[in-house]
Amino acid sequence: MSNILESKNPMKSLLNQGEVLILARRFFGKMLNILMFQF
Repeated sequence: MSNILESKNPMKSLLNQGEVLILARRFFGKMLNILMFQF
């Protein structure tokens, strides 16, 4: 059981990092759009 959990944890961490990158891109995209509309 421990081996299965250890093998799944890295995948979850990679997925979490991917989600964070996607959210960061969306956030920066919104910020850039707001700045462009202000100027």
